[in-house]
Amino acid sequence: MTETELALFRIGATVAWADGELSDEEHQRLAGAIAQASRTNPDQQRQLDRTLATATPATLPVEGLDDLVAALSTPEQRQRALQLAYGVIRASQRTGDHGSINARELEAYGRLLRLLQLDPDLVATLEEEVEVELARTAGTPVGLLASQFAGLIGWG
Repeated sequence: MTETELALFRIGATVAWADGELSDEEHQRLAGAIAQASRTNPDQQRQLDRTLATATPATLPVEGLDDLVAALSTPEQRQRALQLAYGVIRASQRTGDHGSINARELEAYGRLLRLLQLDPDLVATLEEEVEVELARTAGTPVGLLASQFAGLIGWG
């Protein structure tokens, strides 16, 4: 597994944990991404499973996004990071949330957007693609995020 591949996964997990918990829906999305990304590499599967199993806001602080984004070297990787993070935080809505994304996760996502430095029109397009895919795959355990990882170098 490359540093970039691990960074992408950790970005999704970091944004998901920003509110202090990982919902079942968020866990399913990340687990689906793990399954897709490591479908031919059991060692990679175990490493990502361990990362997810031991993840907490303390082990994946929002401030860590700076270093994780720095590991992304191509525009495609930055776009995948956005789609992964957005898909994970759109996976569930907490009681008391006023919008479709939890406020703390939205703050973390905003930080990620600033770090990714993507064109706002591209961000809107990528988010819309995620929304369409979420609607299409609603109720499936693998869903969008697994397909998002399929295009990564060495993952697919």
